[in-house]
Amino acid sequence: MAPIALLAFAAAHASQSRTTVVLHNLLHLLSNASSPLERAPRRLSELATDCSTFTFLTDLRALDPPEWCASSTARVNDPALCHSTYITRLDGTLSRCVHSTGPNACEADETIYTCTSACPTPPCAAALFGDVALTSTSGVDARTNKVFEAGENIYGPFEAGFGEAQGNQLRQLGCTEASLGYVDGGIDTATAEDLIAHQCSITLPRVEGDNYISLLDECGGHTNEYHFHQRMSCLYAESGGHSTKVGVGLDNRGLYGKWEDYSSLLLPALDACGAHFGVTPDSNGEVVYHYHTQDLSPFTIGCYGPSSTGGLVSLAECKALYSGTNGCGGADIVALTTASRGTIQYDRWCPCFDAWNSNVGDGSNQSPTTPATIPCPEATSISASAHSRPTAPAAPSSSSSNATQPRGTSRHSTATPTPVSTTSSSTAVTPPPRFTTLEPAPTSAALAAASATAAPIVSLTLTATVSAHTAAAKPTQPAHHMRRLPAIARLKGPQPTRVVQPGPRAKKQQGSLRGHVHHTVRWPHRSL
Repeated sequence: MAPIALLAFAAAHASQSRTTVVLHNLLHLLSNASSPLERAPRRLSELATDCSTFTFLTDLRALDPPEWCASSTARVNDPALCHSTYITRLDGTLSRCVHSTGPNACEADETIYTCTSACPTPPCAAALFGDVALTSTSGVDARTNKVFEAGENIYGPFEAGFGEAQGNQLRQLGCTEASLGYVDGGIDTATAEDLIAHQCSITLPRVEGDNYISLLDECGGHTNEYHFHQRMSCLYAESGGHSTKVGVGLDNRGLYGKWEDYSSLLLPALDACGAHFGVTPDSNGEVVYHYHTQDLSPFTIGCYGPSSTGGLVSLAECKALYSGTNGCGGADIVALTTASRGTIQYDRWCPCFDAWNSNVGDGSNQSPTTPATIPCPEATSISASAHSRPTAPAAPSSSSSNATQPRGTSRHSTATPTPVSTTSSSTAVTPPPRFTTLEPAPTSAALAAASATAAPIVSLTLTATVSAHTAAAKPTQPAHHMRRLPAIARLKGPQPTRVVQPGPRAKKQQGSLRGHVHHTVRWPHRSL
């Protein structure tokens, strides 16, 4: 097919809401074209051999003239040479791919659009509203059979707000008066839904007939201009060990599913950006800094790391990246009353959250007593909160001060980052405290007394796991810079919100301490 015909084909489909439909058809026509000039490249290496920051083809668009040739007078005057494609790169800019006369040939025109990372010198702030990453794989919503193509937008945690313009959506959620559900912008999707549930006296998410009613669909995205905020559970399988890659941040670092090791139900210990150092399924055994999805805010990427010293990013470092009114520590800290968490303090537009899912303060309030990576206990009957955090692995050190950090002290030390040991270690730790809305954790004396009774005991000895990094691995921050999970947290009251929009049939979620599994933790003297 001639290039002019391809243009007509693209223009005829310009009104379709999803560019990918047009592109798939267009690429199909190109791949069956008889002329080498008209044949589309089939591999990314053929699209961008000179652009090292191209990690996958995120968005392929055929554009009508004069855009195709506007930046090159030579191509303006030669339609045969103006057979090109624009690639939306990971940093949100465009690069032109010019199809040459060779078979399947394409060169990246870097003279017009340079290939750069969104964060060349980390750490960097991520967008507060809009893209922080793009998906790198496809998937299907098992309930609705909706197909998600690679290249979908991944937004940060925040919504722009719910007001009069969203009245119909609020009524569909169950608000008898839409105004009851109004929510200011700069609040993460999970908290926003929790607010709406409280203000409208409804349950979210919920199932009515075959409809799953919530702000986001079960895969973690929403709206006709589809984008993800959370989970991306449709893009990877919960099986095996480390979760596979679901996306790439605008800094070109990988974003993976929630599991560090699914076979052990082990979650990663993440820094304030939502990342850590470790081996991934596609890193060829190399320790790399990478992000994970998580059930708590910021859900994907809170900032782009690592730190300026090459280690993990602390809560304080993250917050320093966001200043001003729409940032961290400004004048927009508000009190919010939610359905599942009661009244909380919340810093609007601040994407830096501590282990207790709070973005207010320095993370020392109700700080866990021990920095341990906690695999899910093997017993099975208590629902762990969807807002639980994994704990951080304890960094080996000549001092044991981290393991005995007193409750209420700051989690963010100014100590020099401690390199991760090349060997694993394990230590018995005491269970972290629960939230103050629950009964205090049993004391060691109470545990000892209870152990003398005939009540059945499930061991709660927790293991601190340290990944085996090579000696040359980048030094990480001390373990207390990482998010740590309270082993027993929010075991009463309504489950935290998991945001999804109306769809046909509820699906049982499986997961971990972050919210997708139900498991049991039993103190020796009582069953919680």
